Amino acid sequence: MEQALTANPRYAPGGHLLGTGEAPAPMAPVPRRRPERTLRLPVALGALLLYFGGTLALTHDIFGAPPNSWIGHCCDPEQAIWYLRWGPYAISHLTNPFFTHLLNAPTGVNVMWNTPILFVSVVASPITLLFGPIAAYNIVLVAGITLGCWFAYFALRRYTRGFVAPLIGGAVYGFSPYVVPQAVLHLDLALAFFPPLLLLCLDELVVRRRRSPVLIGVALGLLAFAQLLTEEELLVTAALVGLVALVVLAVHRRDEIELLVRPFATALGVAAAVFLVLAAFPLMEQFFGSQRVHGPLQSPETFSTDLLNIVLPTSYQLFNPATADSVSNHFSGFAHEANAYLSLPLLVLLVAFIARHWGDLRVRVAAIAGLAALVLSMGPHLEIAGHDSKWLLPFRLLTPIPVLQDIQPNRVAVLMWLAIAVLVGMAIDSALSRHDWRQSAPRLALVALALIPVLPADLSTTSVPIPAFFQRLQHNGIRDGTTLLVAPFFRDGAGADPMLWGAVAGDSFAMPEAYAFIPINSRGDPNYGPPPDALNTIMQRIQDTGVVIVVRGFLRSVVADVLKADGVKDVVVGPMANRGQMVAFFTDLFGRPPAQIDGVQLWRDVDRAGVAPAS
Repeated sequence: MEQALTANPRYAPGGHLLGTGEAPAPMAPVPRRRPERTLRLPVALGALLLYFGGTLALTHDIFGAPPNSWIGHCCDPEQAIWYLRWGPYAISHLTNPFFTHLLNAPTGVNVMWNTPILFVSVVASPITLLFGPIAAYNIVLVAGITLGCWFAYFALRRYTRGFVAPLIGGAVYGFSPYVVPQAVLHLDLALAFFPPLLLLCLDELVVRRRRSPVLIGVALGLLAFAQLLTEEELLVTAALVGLVALVVLAVHRRDEIELLVRPFATALGVAAAVFLVLAAFPLMEQFFGSQRVHGPLQSPETFSTDLLNIVLPTSYQLFNPATADSVSNHFSGFAHEANAYLSLPLLVLLVAFIARHWGDLRVRVAAIAGLAALVLSMGPHLEIAGHDSKWLLPFRLLTPIPVLQDIQPNRVAVLMWLAIAVLVGMAIDSALSRHDWRQSAPRLALVALALIPVLPADLSTTSVPIPAFFQRLQHNGIRDGTTLLVAPFFRDGAGADPMLWGAVAGDSFAMPEAYAFIPINSRGDPNYGPPPDALNTIMQRIQDTGVVIVVRGFLRSVVADVLKADGVKDVVVGPMANRGQMVAFFTDLFGRPPAQIDGVQLWRDVDRAGVAPAS
């Protein structure tokens, strides 16, 4: 937080408190900035352009790629692309945006238990409608990374002077080993602009106090609502780590707690009121609506920060020795979820800077909050080189608590990177404050060398074939809301191409499959995709193994009942593994060959014609 979280001009950024060991001065209202520190629009736009250039360099592979390409890997982006198109569809059809019958038809999916990115979907709807959902995905991802850097830049302006220190600090946050790897698969997690905006609001509330607590409360409520409809997990984790920072501040400023109680309570009350008014309906849908789930969505052990990840990179870093990769490949979860790589040089720099400037309360708050985020990211048990040490960690206390039990621990690391960005910015500011370049240059060189290991690798692109059939759906006689059984069948990211095809078609048809959390039983236990039935089990086996299957007798009637219960009108087979075997299965089932239309095989009106008698 601001200087020793103080407004005393004696402790201006880069001032003599850094490194002197003096006790922090009492907190007081912050005077207006000196003219030379005024944030001018051209300077801020310059920072934005530099971040935009950095993001373009990171994602350069998308330029010149086919229009069916997106930034990142398979297959979670296909889910996000579907949800990007869902927002405009729900608005234009005046339907409940927090529940959809277009997935897992006819039962539907509780959107709030999944990754709806509804706020982003609505904001980006003009882009989606003009250029299509795939282009919108790429544009939103580039804009999200850029804005994450830029908002962190604004936050760091509170604690550093000039242009260079907050600029580099913003880049440390926005291009961190959290944001860039998550951008490969998780749009919702890569849009990490909420933490720096939350920091700005809290700093204004408890440090600067230039604006009304009511105004800050409104801003907090609006931000929380926007984050709820973007990625609920980040809203919760930011609140947890923000609470840690406030507790540290309160412990060191006990004499000023009474002064801050009223404005803080006012802002918090207004924020809660604004948030609850806006979020009442989506939260009611989530916790009391149809298809809600109960219990943890995934085990917190699945994605936890490995102790060695702090010093060992993954394949998402520019410098990734094979020896390090051989170890990091055994971390829990996937490589894109190993988000706490600091590198040994940066770790040494941070420890040295924190030790030297521990008397500055800004450093103390950032260090403790960052350490808390790191420890929480390690999950309920300490893992070392992919092995569970069985040593209990503080996250274990959160696992019995509803909502908190759904946090994937490694993702708390985004808050650690915001704290690191503050510390790096302050280290640069401290070096630049020295008037003799012979003293400044070596310090700046050390910071630069420490940051080189955490430079991100470029983001690759992925593309899948999109049959023209889905781009001309109505022309091909498929009416809005029709239920199509689309092969390949999917219930998770593997084979989720039909979600992408559905997005390209404007989310205009329903399908029995879904890449979504769905209650699998009466208790509401969560499961990926619809529960197994006779038909989807057969489809899954065909596409996974290539076996030729024909159904006879009782099983044939069971498959017919599934088609009827799901309300399937037409069946479509698109590009997939073992496509010939899938076509053969449905040809036998319906007793007729499919129509070949725009790159798919189509059986029309199976709801009327039904399953053919066995030959």
